[in-house]
Amino acid sequence: MKKNLFKKLFVLSIIITVLLTLISLGIILRSDKKYTNNKEKNEKVKILGEYTINDSKEKYTLNNNNSLKLEGNNKIVIKGHFSSDIPKNKMLMMRTDNLKVKIFVNNKKVFGFGEEGTYTRFSKSPGNCWNSFVSPGISREDNVIIELYNAYTDHVEFTFTSFLDNLYVGYESILIVDNIKGKFINYLISIFLICLGIIVSVISYILFKMKRSMLKLICFSGLSISTGIWSFIDFDLQRYFTPYPVFNNSIDVLALLFMIFFSLGYYALFLTDIRKNVLLGLAQAILIFITYSTIMQLIGANDYYDYLKFIQIICGSFSVIILVCTVYEARVFKEKEIVKLSIYSVILLIGVLADAICNLTEIMPYAIWFRLSFVIFLSIQFIRILRDIKNIIIENAKLDVLREIAYKDALTGINNRRAYLEQVEKLKSDLSSTSIFSIIVFDVNDLKKVNDMLGHEAGDKLIIDSCNIISSVFNRNDVYRIGGDEIVVILKNIDTYKWDKLIDKFIDELEEFNLLNNRKISIAYGVATYDSTNDKSFEEVFSRADDAMYKNKMELKNKKCIYKIREGN
Repeated sequence: MKKNLFKKLFVLSIIITVLLTLISLGIILRSDKKYTNNKEKNEKVKILGEYTINDSKEKYTLNNNNSLKLEGNNKIVIKGHFSSDIPKNKMLMMRTDNLKVKIFVNNKKVFGFGEEGTYTRFSKSPGNCWNSFVSPGISREDNVIIELYNAYTDHVEFTFTSFLDNLYVGYESILIVDNIKGKFINYLISIFLICLGIIVSVISYILFKMKRSMLKLICFSGLSISTGIWSFIDFDLQRYFTPYPVFNNSIDVLALLFMIFFSLGYYALFLTDIRKNVLLGLAQAILIFITYSTIMQLIGANDYYDYLKFIQIICGSFSVIILVCTVYEARVFKEKEIVKLSIYSVILLIGVLADAICNLTEIMPYAIWFRLSFVIFLSIQFIRILRDIKNIIIENAKLDVLREIAYKDALTGINNRRAYLEQVEKLKSDLSSTSIFSIIVFDVNDLKKVNDMLGHEAGDKLIIDSCNIISSVFNRNDVYRIGGDEIVVILKNIDTYKWDKLIDKFIDELEEFNLLNNRKISIAYGVATYDSTNDKSFEEVFSRADDAMYKNKMELKNKKCIYKIREGN
C-alpha cells in the first residue's frame, strides 16, 4: 500500500512540476513580447530602369516580375534607380547565386563581390550566398549601375532573377529570422533525415562489432545523411551557418551525387540477376564520375556546378531505371519484400509529380513535396530495418545459447575441451619467435576416492569448488576443463614474474578456502612458458607443464596431503 502511495505521489509531483514550468514559460513569453520590438521588418526594394546584355548596346526595360531576355547570355548591366530610399547605415542585402556583382551609385563604386582573387582558384564562381553592405545613404533619385556576371550559362536566368527578387533593406538578424520561419519545414526535414542516418550508422557499427554487418544499413544511412545534407543546403540561410560559398556549392552537388549513389546501392540489394548488376554498375559509374569531377575541380579545369545539368539528367534517368527494375521484379517474382518496396517507391514518384505540378501551375510552393515523400519513404524503410535488426538480435541470442552449450562445460560453466582445442589451434597458427604464452596444468587430487567413498555428487562438488578457486585467480575466459579432474589455464602475453605472482595468489586462495569451509581440497599444478629458442611446438610447452604438474602431485602425496572430505561438505 505504501509502495503504491509513493508511486502516485512521485507521478503527481512530476505533473505539477511540468505544469508550473509551462505556466512560467507562458508568463515570461507574454511579458517579453511587451518589450520586444517585432514591428520592424526588412523592406523589399526593386531596381527600376533598363539593362543591356553582354556587350550589346540594345536596351531592354526591366518589368515588374523581373523576367529577362537572356538567351543563354551570362552578363547584364542594369542602369536605373532603386524604388525607395536606402537610409544611411541601413543594410542592403542581396542573394548572389554564383554571381559576380558590382554596384555603383552616382558613378561611385559602393559594393563588389566575386572579383578575381577574392575566392578560391578551384571554382569558376564565388558561390551561392547572401551578401550585404552598409548604405552610405542612397535616394530614389540617385543613378545606380549594377553589373551582374555568371560564370555559367545554363541557369543564368534563375540566378539573375533571384538577385533582382531578393533585394532587402534592413538588418541581417531580421532576414535570418524571416528565412528560418519561411523554411522551417525544410530545415526540420533535413535535420530529421541527418539524425535518422546517424542513428542507423551507430546501429550498423554495433552490428559490425557483433560480426553481423548489413550492407542495407550502410546504404540506408548514407542515403539518409546525403539527402538531409542536400535538403539543408538552402542558400537563403547557408551563409550564416557556414560562410564559405564555394564550399557550400561543392557540398550541394556532392550530396546530390552521393544521394544517387546510395539510392542505387540500396535498391540493388533487394534485386537479383541482371537488374541488380545494372544498378551496381550505375552506382560504380557515379563513383567514377565523382572522382573525375573532383579532379577537374582541384586542377581548376571545371567545377562541380559545370556538371549540374548533366547531374539533373542522370538523376531523372536513373530514377526511372530504378523504378522499372523494381516494378518488373515485383511483377515477375512476386516476392513480398520487393512488392512492398515497389509500392513505397510510388510515394517518391507522387512527391516528384506534386512538385512538378506546383512548379508549373504556381498554385503552391514547390520543392517541399519531394522532401516530404522522401521522409515518408525513409521512415518506412527505417521501420523495416528495425524489424530486421530485431530478427538479427533474436538470432544472435540463439547462437549465443548454442555457443554456450557447445563451448562451456555443463558442470562447472568454464570453457570445455572443444573451446580448448580451438584456442590451441589459434596459438599454433600464430606461433612465432615473438609469441609469449604460458601453460598451467592443474589436477584435482583424490577425485576417484571421493567418488568411490562419498558418491559422484560429492565428486562433482569437488570439481566445481576447484574450478571456482582457479577462476577466482585467473581470467575465467582463460580456464579450460579438458578432462575429469584436469584443468588448463592458457596465459597469453604474460611474463614469468606475473604468472609467478598468480600462482602464489592461487595457493593463498586454496588455503583460505579450506580454512573457511573446513575442507581439505588438494590441487596439483605445473607451469611451462614458451621458449622460442628451444620449443618447436605447442605440444612441447604443454608436455613440460604436464610433467611439472605430475612432479608437484608426487610431492603432495609424499607430504601425505591426501585429505579426507567429510560427507555433506
